[in-house]
Amino acid sequence: MRVLRVYRIHYSINGKPSDFLQPDHDLSEADAWHYACLHAGIGVLHNAPAGQDELVTLVRHAKRSGLGEVRWEEVISEDP
Repeated sequence: MRVLRVYRIHYSINGKPSDFLQPDHDLSEADAWHYACLHAGIGVLHNAPAGQDELVTLVRHAKRSGLGEVRWEEVISEDP
């Protein structure tokens, strides 16, 4: 059974820091950037290339929109 975890995602938008909690089973760097874009109100790219190219494309898109400094950490775990 996969365990639901809660992550705190930190980012800055136009130099202003922000953070939020995001539940997920697993979180990758690309997931964190994707969620940060959504939280900041930046549209996300669809049909982006898969794999590492997806992350590069997403980060480039986010930075052009003023979003940066994305980092994340697990803060709460639920036991099954």
